Amino acid sequence: MKETARRIKSCIRESDVAARMGGDEFTVLMTLVKNNEDVVVVAEKLISVINNPITISHFECKVGASIGVSIFPDNGDTPEKVIKKADNALYEVKRAGKNNFRMSD
Repeated sequence: MKETARRIKSCIRESDVAARMGGDEFTVLMTLVKNNEDVVVVAEKLISVINNPITISHFECKVGASIGVSIFPDNGDTPEKVIKKADNALYEVKRAGKNNFRMSD
């Protein structure tokens, strides 16, 4: 998890926040986003960087990334609603085959 967290941090700005929510789940909060394309760029970069194998004790481990994206206030006017929409988008990605991202509707 430490290596995955380091990789996530390498993809976001100083003004953004990454937090481990539990298990293998992380949340990234991006501030001052100008448009949805900025979020798409970061999501694609996260998937690419996280998908690189991690070597642990001479063993190569492969990690994947499924990302659900939700935008405040477009997808919710409270933190709970925004997180719920991102979670729903995440599960859509997982059902569709993983290692991708989906914008919340």
